[in-house]
Amino acid sequence: MTTGIDGAGPNKDVFEVEEVRGCQVVGGAMYYLIKWKGFDEINWEPESNCQGCGDLINQFWITHSSQLP
Repeated sequence: MTTGIDGAGPNKDVFEVEEVRGCQVVGGAMYYLIKWKGFDEINWEPESNCQGCGDLINQFWITHSSQLP
């Protein structure tokens, strides 16, 4: 399953998310470790940037419930 995150800037590219691989809380904000489809990069993204990833985030929490912050 893939979903997208809108990019910032005037071009507003949409990048597809392949998988959510982790989570962490930084300064009171939730961040998710995102694996991008078609790229080797894995990046931490704030929850506010992951609005199009609800299904993948839910899947992550179902399989990683022991990591709840």
